[in-house]
Amino acid sequence: HPTWDFSYYYDWNLKAERYDHDEGQHIDVCRVVGIVNEACTVLSAVDGQLYVSSETKGCCHCVAPWAPLTMLPDWLVRNNATYLGRSTENGQEADGWVAYGSAANRYWASIDEEQRFIKFSDDKFGSVKQWDIRTYHADTPSATLFDKPEACDARCPASPNGCQ
Repeated sequence: HPTWDFSYYYDWNLKAERYDHDEGQHIDVCRVVGIVNEACTVLSAVDGQLYVSSETKGCCHCVAPWAPLTMLPDWLVRNNATYLGRSTENGQEADGWVAYGSAANRYWASIDEEQRFIKFSDDKFGSVKQWDIRTYHADTPSATLFDKPEACDARCPASPNGCQ
């Protein structure tokens, strides 16, 4: 699987999340709006909407039945996850689960009291996407990271399985 470098921010109280992907690294949402070989930000903002942006393409508002992307803290329970057992992931002992939605989503967390996020993978559209978490901060990110971007009212281009 490819190695992706990105920063992920999440605030359940705001019901918002943000992915800042490095150049050439992206999730499907960047690709469906035509952002591939440059840094890309995917933002499920506090206004409940999804925005995608890059330096050259600017920002667009993605309207789709699957948007916004915000993960619910109880998504494993909601999707009747199955416990995979204990394994060593990235050199750490971890508990793993699999939950089925539009894909098989696998999640591993540390076995200590903190239950830190260690690894995630899914096999959407026949290819595996895997996140190996190298650094983790429990601090709540600044709420301004989740604000709607200024001057971002243009709709993203429509595409199959993408924005409408």
